[in-house]
Amino acid sequence: MRRAMIQGGSVFVLLFGILVGTLPAQEPPQEVTAEASTEPWLQPYPVPADPELEEQIVEIQQALSAINRELVRRNEAVEKTADPAEKTHLYDELDKLRKERRSLDALLNDLIDEARASERTEIDEALARVRWLERQQEQWYQKEELIRDRKE
Repeated sequence: MRRAMIQGGSVFVLLFGILVGTLPAQEPPQEVTAEASTEPWLQPYPVPADPELEEQIVEIQQALSAINRELVRRNEAVEKTADPAEKTHLYDELDKLRKERRSLDALLNDLIDEARASERTEIDEALARVRWLERQQEQWYQKEELIRDRKE
């Protein structure tokens, strides 16, 4: 029985390694200070299980980057312009860009939440498969033991 338990443990490690090995590679966790753990904007984005979701996150990040560049350009133009009508027009554009940035930020946050959920789901599914394989293997070992006991 003890031999079966040792073999079962080694098979579990082997199967778990195979299942985890198929998951996408991730950066090793780094030490997190108490200050960094309270600031969510310093945490890396999760890798979603769905590649389409990952593409959407990248597209929104690129759009946010473009909007931020435009905001900087418009602010510089406001500082250089002396014409009040032109400044009013630039301020209106700045307001529209800020609203667009806020809506994209909200969408990005929703997609990130969805990515976290899908990432967690993929891990949960892998763990469930491992538990199922363990149960199957334990049943197999029990049947094998019964057969050996009957032969003896």
